[in-house]
Amino acid sequence: MLTTWSLSFAFAAAPTAPEVVAAQAVAPPTIDGVLDEAIWAEAQEITSFTRYVPAPGGAPAERISVRVAQDEETLYVGVLVEDTAQPIRARLSPREDLNDDDQIGVYLDTFNDERSGFVFYFNALGVQQDARWANGEWVGDWNTVLSAEATRHERGFTLEIAIPFRSLRYPDTGLDPQTWGLIVTRKVPSEGAKYSFPTLQRGHPQLFSQAARLTGLTPPPQRAQVELMPVLAARQHAVRAEDGSLAWSGLDPWHQSIWPALDARLALSAETRLAATIHPDFSQVEGDPSQLDLNQRFAFYFSERRPFFLEGVEAFTDPLDTLYTRRINAPAYGVKLAGRGGPVTFGALNAVDLAPIPSIHEEGTPGFSEAALDGQVTLNSFARGRVDVLDGGGLGFSVAEKHVLTPDGAANAVGAMDLTLPFRESWFVSGAASGSTLFAEKAQLSGASWATTLRRTPAVGPGFSVSLSDVTPGFRNELGYLTQSGISRGSAWGEYTFAPERGPDRLAPGFWISGREERDGDGQREAGLSGYLVEGPTYLGFWASRGETTQTGAQAPNGELGAELSLTPSSWLTVEANGRIGEDIQYSTLLSARYQEVTLSATVRPVTWLRVDVLTQREWFTPIGEPTQTGLTSWTRVNAQLTRALGMRVIADYSTSTEVLTTSQLFSWVLHPGTEAYLGATERSAPREDGLIELTVFAKVSVLWRG
Repeated sequence: MLTTWSLSFAFAAAPTAPEVVAAQAVAPPTIDGVLDEAIWAEAQEITSFTRYVPAPGGAPAERISVRVAQDEETLYVGVLVEDTAQPIRARLSPREDLNDDDQIGVYLDTFNDERSGFVFYFNALGVQQDARWANGEWVGDWNTVLSAEATRHERGFTLEIAIPFRSLRYPDTGLDPQTWGLIVTRKVPSEGAKYSFPTLQRGHPQLFSQAARLTGLTPPPQRAQVELMPVLAARQHAVRAEDGSLAWSGLDPWHQSIWPALDARLALSAETRLAATIHPDFSQVEGDPSQLDLNQRFAFYFSERRPFFLEGVEAFTDPLDTLYTRRINAPAYGVKLAGRGGPVTFGALNAVDLAPIPSIHEEGTPGFSEAALDGQVTLNSFARGRVDVLDGGGLGFSVAEKHVLTPDGAANAVGAMDLTLPFRESWFVSGAASGSTLFAEKAQLSGASWATTLRRTPAVGPGFSVSLSDVTPGFRNELGYLTQSGISRGSAWGEYTFAPERGPDRLAPGFWISGREERDGDGQREAGLSGYLVEGPTYLGFWASRGETTQTGAQAPNGELGAELSLTPSSWLTVEANGRIGEDIQYSTLLSARYQEVTLSATVRPVTWLRVDVLTQREWFTPIGEPTQTGLTSWTRVNAQLTRALGMRVIADYSTSTEVLTTSQLFSWVLHPGTEAYLGATERSAPREDGLIELTVFAKVSVLWRG
């Protein structure tokens, strides 16, 4: 009876969406942050905003007015915020860095299918952030070209936005007007609150199913578009010689010091893009931060930052993480095709890796060891297709293949399929399965894996999640992030969210149980309690667990007490702290061990153009009967943004695990994504030894041309 009621509620018809008509501009408005053109007075006004974070319900204390207009080439949005209760927070920051500021968000479902869309955020100085929402996933590293300007006044600000239609993707309907989904949000960091039009539910699995209808749009027909981005990078590397002098890399060979490249993108249709890169420079402008784990068992996971791999990334992700692009280390070229045709989303990738990374699997992978890959080249291929099913769901298929380019080189192939079904309001279910084969000179392996999840995450009330997965011993995926095989996992989590009229804005006590069992008898089981409360911008969370770990026949109790706190005591300071204390097995000695860890971080913004981030992590690890091991990681970044385009930053990163201090300096100029210039230097030194170890100096410039 309860199940029937729950499903009928989940599929209940949504309220009729409000409608907004885009006004037609005779002449394009000047994007100067002043809404003084006649079109803004003529356009329909949006003023009905409702809070959805941290708790649902309630109108903003201020007045928010939003209007939408268009001409033949551009979509315009005008925003007026006035009568604010608190001073506006707006900092001159690098593009994308505005999460601590007052914001306006514009969400566009250009295909009006409630499955994906474009998301733009702006602060009260016109600093921009853009992202994609695709099939229930945020793609925060997506970028495009648009413009925005803002002006601040005594108790508010005015914002004027221009989004070229060519920076979006939408259906070809000829001369027929189009209807898009529209959501507008307002973030007030001093309250820790977000407001929206129309009313949103926090954590809804189908974000754009809640959108208003933006009607009367007449964008130009999609045509074949070409984007070319020539890149020129120069790099010099120096290593300290035995006599203490620096031995520079020089110009022999020249192609390792001067690096011309070309990125190209071709719009084949409204929703299909071909991307290619010739002689790509896959270096990152900002390196990966140090990570600390004194009881480390597996390789660290690093997020992708390289622009080529982020192009159309939503078409390359699946629930099993079949593709982990950081496994493609130094490609000679890259080719990608990503797009959509009707209900089908697809992506394909091919790259040759000149310096492949050895297997990260704890038992190793035949043919992909460090010795086997020394001096070798690998071919990496991936393809994925996804078909829309039911209301917001999808059926996907992925294939991945990696092989060493020698006559007897090893080859690993993986095939996977997945099904995701988000239900209206708060329900989500997914299932995925994959199989693999591996051929090496003296070995052959095959295996399978599967995973399934059922989740309910309402804004208020009971929520839960149940997940199960299994990987057979012979399963390998050398193009993904796979550290173990022959392992089964299960977990359950439950939580009840309160939004009391008095007291904290949101309070959510909960529990969880989890376990993993390995085919060789190893495993871990634990159960715990957790909870958090939110009061304005303040967040406090806690957890406690108890269980047992088995490793190579040894057993040890495990358990942990922990808490985390985030405070914003003023508009210029944010402080975060978390700590944990517990016990577990030491994987290297199989002894029981106790550990403590404290992490402190702060963001200081004393003036509009300056940001200082500081993080320090300290860990103590004490195996029974052995001395205590200690570890320290310290990371500091200072960013000075001189104009919207021009900035400079300095980073210092030190970890006792390597006893190396890394410092880097960077001057950057970013007119818009693709038209950028960088000049920087990175040095590594050993403070406890002889100082400087190596030094790298680099420059990089790119220009985006759109035809």
